[in-house]
Amino acid sequence: MWKYSKSPGRQSGFTLVELAIVLVIIGLILAAVLKGQEMITNAKVKNVINDLRGVATAYNAYQDRYKAIPGDDLHATSHFSGATNGNGDGIITGAFGDSGTATETGLFLQHTRLSGFMTGSGSDQAYNALGGKLGIQDGTTTNVYGMTGPVVCVGNIPWKIAMAV
Repeated sequence: MWKYSKSPGRQSGFTLVELAIVLVIIGLILAAVLKGQEMITNAKVKNVINDLRGVATAYNAYQDRYKAIPGDDLHATSHFSGATNGNGDGIITGAFGDSGTATETGLFLQHTRLSGFMTGSGSDQAYNALGGKLGIQDGTTTNVYGMTGPVVCVGNIPWKIAMAV
């Protein structure tokens, strides 16, 4: 509190206790803001992990039910009306960002959605919780950081979240 004195010899100002209280309050506010940011980042990490698990689960569930790789299923038209068949060679061709029925990565989305294992419509592009592309591609024909076989890929992930995932 600011103290005003009428006597000319006395000084006025804030006491040391008042300044300490203000600094403690500022410290508490700063700690709360930083903790809130950390909680938001952790929630984003969990959402991205759930997106990855969802694609992997859809892949495995489709394989269990139809005995074929989604997107590469040679008999998809016999399972669903409006589906497009894959070539049945055991490899999902195309990049993870492809959509439509021109590549098997787009057919992956179509097959898993028609089977009810993923949400969305047709072979439209899937997106992760942060708004980036979400999909699958084969690491055998296209180098995906040295990984082989089907690889779940996500785009538009900040480095801090990618490191946590």
